[in-house]
Amino acid sequence: MGKSSRPTRGSARRIGANGQIGSATLFGAYLKQLRLAAGLNQRSLAAAAGVTQQSVSRLELGLCQPTWETACRLARALGTDVTAFVGGEG
Repeated sequence: MGKSSRPTRGSARRIGANGQIGSATLFGAYLKQLRLAAGLNQRSLAAAAGVTQQSVSRLELGLCQPTWETACRLARALGTDVTAFVGGEG
């Protein structure tokens, strides 16, 4: 069997008290993987989710974590649910 295409799990998957989900690095890796699989560039995903391209970029790079609302918007724009950002099938 070959290696999995899933990003490496670097930390616990959770929804924090501040309304943010999982680790920023893990979320970003899954976000980018899902975006590319959907054939979208950052600008297209941002427009569909109602966020800025800069926000998508920063999320993918693991520089910040999304709020629950932003994660839900991104999931809807990608045709999945938020569990896809933490390793679920979505």
